[in-house]
Amino acid sequence: MIKPESIDSLQAFYDADAAGYFTHRWDRNIVTRADFAATRDILLETLRPQPEQRLLEIGCGPGSWTGLTSARCVAVTALDLSAEMLAEARRRVTAANVTFVRADFATWEPAADTRFDGAYSVRVFEHLPDKTAALRRLRSLLLPGGRVVIITKTAPSIWNGRVRMMQALRRLMGRPDPGRAGGKIENFWMQRATPWQLAKMLRQSGFVNVGVAPVIFRPPVFRGGESEYPLIGERLAAPLLRWHGRLAVATLRWPAWLRLVATLGSESYVAWGMVPGGGPQ
Repeated sequence: MIKPESIDSLQAFYDADAAGYFTHRWDRNIVTRADFAATRDILLETLRPQPEQRLLEIGCGPGSWTGLTSARCVAVTALDLSAEMLAEARRRVTAANVTFVRADFATWEPAADTRFDGAYSVRVFEHLPDKTAALRRLRSLLLPGGRVVIITKTAPSIWNGRVRMMQALRRLMGRPDPGRAGGKIENFWMQRATPWQLAKMLRQSGFVNVGVAPVIFRPPVFRGGESEYPLIGERLAAPLLRWHGRLAVATLRWPAWLRLVATLGSESYVAWGMVPGGGPQ
């Protein structure tokens, strides 16, 4: 179980990171914008928000995805640990059908009988200490037929290890580390789940129609990306990134075993499942 001081460090990290997070991760250049587009497309394809639905977002950050989903459903309840991230989210998303809540999902107490038609999290699941407990809690908050979508960082993957290698190269070359939050935070907690582990946890938590697929699905070789090997410049990047974005969406129609294999080439992957009942699934 994650220690309380680790929760505090996680909050401190994202409080410090809040002001520049969206720009740095998703809107800094052609590569990060392509990553955003791929993540957006996969999220909407798998979540399938409907006008009459009420959705729960776990770890909304600066509202990167909140505005996208709230425009397609009746209401979104968006949780986050970080007060500064929530402040950014409120500036970014002003829709009246969004309720922002500062809370740790593990201990959050919604109003009695609160249930949702769907729930999602993007790049948050790796920070949850008791992943099985979180999934079981999610299932209890979803109506029959409710859908859960989790986008999280991939392991194992061809992307793993690139950050350490790039940091070592920067040190050898005397270049500063471009970390946004000002260095290492003690007790910063993260543990990735493999795609097959997460699929198994979803099934064990009572979800059906479980599946996984790659999200940011490409080799980490584009200059300007998040700690990638800077082999391909912007001139060649644009058409290649568009192709990889289309390929990621296309994998959703691949056989389950092939989608699972494809996650080995992804920086992040999506897992989804449904609560039994509620009509056709």
